[in-house]
Amino acid sequence: SIPSGNWHFNLVLLQREWQIRMVHRAIPLLPLLAILIGADRPQPQEWRSWQKCSELENQKHPWHEGTPERQLRSKGEDFHKLISFDNGKLVVNEDTVLHEIKETTEPINVIVVYGHLRTGKSTVASLMSCAMIDSKEGMFFPARKSEDSVTDGLWASMPFMFGGKQYMIMDLQGLGESGESKAHEDALTKMIAMLSEVASVFMYVTQNPRLSDFEYIPVGHALQDTRDNLITRFNEDEFRKAQELRGKKGQEELKTEKVKSTNHAALVFLTREDAYEIVDDHLMFKEADYDAKAQRSWNKLYGLEDSSKTGGDNDVKKHHHFAELMLTNFMNHSLGDQSTLPFRILPLPAMSESVGTLGEYNWRAGDPFTQEIHENCQLYDHMGGRDVQCKVPTNGGSPAPPAVYRAMLDTLVYKIHDFAPQRELSWGQGQALPITGQTLYEFIDYGVEQMNAVGPLPETELWRKIMEGACTEVIHEKMSWYLGREKEKNGEKTIRVGILKQIDDDLTEAQNKIDKCKKAEDIKECEDLTYLAPKVKDRWTQRREEWDEVEAYFFTQPQYKAVYNDCLRNASERKSQYHTEYGEKYQRAISAFNDMKSKKQEKEILALEDKLKKAEFDAWWEKNWWRLMLCAVIGMVVLIYVCRFTGQVHKCVSLACSPCGVICGYLLGSSVARNARPRAPSGLEMQSRSGVQPYLPPTGSALAPVAPIPFAAPPGPTSYELPTETQQRLANLEVMMMKMHANVEAGEGGGPNPQPAAPSQPSQPAGPVAAEKK
Repeated sequence: SIPSGNWHFNLVLLQREWQIRMVHRAIPLLPLLAILIGADRPQPQEWRSWQKCSELENQKHPWHEGTPERQLRSKGEDFHKLISFDNGKLVVNEDTVLHEIKETTEPINVIVVYGHLRTGKSTVASLMSCAMIDSKEGMFFPARKSEDSVTDGLWASMPFMFGGKQYMIMDLQGLGESGESKAHEDALTKMIAMLSEVASVFMYVTQNPRLSDFEYIPVGHALQDTRDNLITRFNEDEFRKAQELRGKKGQEELKTEKVKSTNHAALVFLTREDAYEIVDDHLMFKEADYDAKAQRSWNKLYGLEDSSKTGGDNDVKKHHHFAELMLTNFMNHSLGDQSTLPFRILPLPAMSESVGTLGEYNWRAGDPFTQEIHENCQLYDHMGGRDVQCKVPTNGGSPAPPAVYRAMLDTLVYKIHDFAPQRELSWGQGQALPITGQTLYEFIDYGVEQMNAVGPLPETELWRKIMEGACTEVIHEKMSWYLGREKEKNGEKTIRVGILKQIDDDLTEAQNKIDKCKKAEDIKECEDLTYLAPKVKDRWTQRREEWDEVEAYFFTQPQYKAVYNDCLRNASERKSQYHTEYGEKYQRAISAFNDMKSKKQEKEILALEDKLKKAEFDAWWEKNWWRLMLCAVIGMVVLIYVCRFTGQVHKCVSLACSPCGVICGYLLGSSVARNARPRAPSGLEMQSRSGVQPYLPPTGSALAPVAPIPFAAPPGPTSYELPTETQQRLANLEVMMMKMHANVEAGEGGGPNPQPAAPSQPSQPAGPVAAEKK
């Protein structure tokens, strides 16, 4: 249309037209250019020169005088609440933000804010929208202090532009609400898992300054592997029926194919710290300090902090697998020392101080703000104004928490702009495309039906453990109920006892029987242990077959897919250990049988030896009993003859009583001495007789004359005398007895010619009366 005559003029027109077009194309890039050069980024401020917060005057701030272009408008709960819960099912609400953007084709970056109850996540989401809004549309997420969740289901803002990118903020219902059913918890887990395919950033809000298992467990819900494991369990027939009920036919029904994102979301932990620990003297974020803190948390999770330890939080076996899952499910963040982390830590100050002219920033004691106060983002603007630029006496002086909160909000949104990835989705074998309003609507609509078709999760607590990388612990526990020594209980009732425990009990009982056999005298008390080794083998074989079936079912469950290889390898190692222990127990059973057999053989040998000795004695008795009886009779006769021959029966008795001779002598002597008759020197008892003449041995006799024993005549007259002949006989008899006694004593003394003592002259009898008495 340009005239061809004046070529110079035509050239100028073309140049101007090109310049105008370039300017028009560059206008949308101006915000991004400003971000790149840092024009709108937080500027340094020296907070140590601020006055004390107690010195500020109490002034009323005009909340409702915000500028129209920064005004937040909300179309109500029905419009912004994308998903609700109904009896454990996810329900996509009609006429919401999704339906308004389902025809748009511009890429969208989704920021998902989630966490446990009463951690301030809705407050963060609302103030983030103020920090990022470049248009007239925005979102107020209900935020107030309550024991129950204020946000119900999934809420979302309208898409908005920030730094040349389009964003959407989603606020998720708080986790861990008391009184909720298991089906409700399952639905919440499914929703987080579903969003793992479309979220550009997962922001987990916590009140804790340090990361622990409490924070890592909900992170497991946001893993893409979590969703992969869930959707492989869903019932396809139930899914198709749900589509038919909603009137879906044709092409939409074919979307049972796998839908998958080709990249990963970024993960940010929003922790709570004291304000003075977050920023430096110029109110700038201490990024290097928190990168180092993130590195320490990662080392502790991964088990790198102290590899020499084998227990507690530093146990590499405890969280190693979960750490590997985080590396493969979230966008990795590189630090300056070439280390790589799957998350970032961006802190926010604890809002527990009533500071500023309003004194309304103690959010732990009351509601953070209402919708009226939040309107026009006046609260966000006020947190960056002079009314909160003061110091509090914490730790000898600290910037006011509202000022630090505002500075960190600005830092947060710019960090998100820098590292948040643009997610891409692919359906089946199709090409991966950026997430737009249209694909987001289709995915959420499809994903909700898919998650509802999964049904209830089999074991919620077990599911969390698996996402922590604890599949090995679970399989070991189950295996110990079958092959080990643990008891599987249902309340107080024992369902199953590990087979090795039962074998140990059998071996202990067998050893007690062996010990009893050792002490027993009767072989009948030694029991037979032939049954023991076959019983142990049969029990192990039967329980091993039961475990193989349980293990096969355990690893066919889709939720273990992400950890299948490691878990199967660890299970095989533990099973091998149990089998080795069984081999040792089986050998002990054989040894116990052999020990009992040996003891029984020893008892049998001893019994046979006793029988043999008894039989030999019986045979000898049968052969010699009459000889023994004959010898006994002969001995008795000889004994009687000897005793009678010697006439010394009383002496035999005295000899038998010789140990008591002293006592017997004393007793006999004391009782007889008074009445004893006189005795000759030889000890022969003598009698006093009248008329007895002493015996005189012949001349030259070897025997010395025996002195007669003097007798004292009894008092009184004597009127009786024995005849002379009688007296002579008695005297001769006494002499003969003394000779015999002397011969006996001479034989005992061994002398050749003993000389008897001369007998004393007997006294004359006193008279006939005394002689008669004698």
